[in-house]
Amino acid sequence: MQSYFHIVQNILKNGMEKSDRTGTGTIAVAGAMFEHDMASGFSLLTTKKMPFKVMATELEFFIKGKTDKQWLKERQCHI
Repeated sequence: MQSYFHIVQNILKNGMEKSDRTGTGTIAVAGAMFEHDMASGFSLLTTKKMPFKVMATELEFFIKGKTDKQWLKERQCHI
């Protein structure tokens, strides 16, 4: 979690303001990367409890490069 906070601090300190389609604006830093050792556990930033099966299904969705949300619905993944 500490590395995530470092990225956020870097963005707030060094980020460039950009406009976006929503009109709210964005602060961005090019090339910021979050690295995490998966051997020490799955890193999840959320405010609610998440069942492991749902997380694993969504991770599989991303790894396989899926884009069809029906694939998630068929597996009862409603993130």
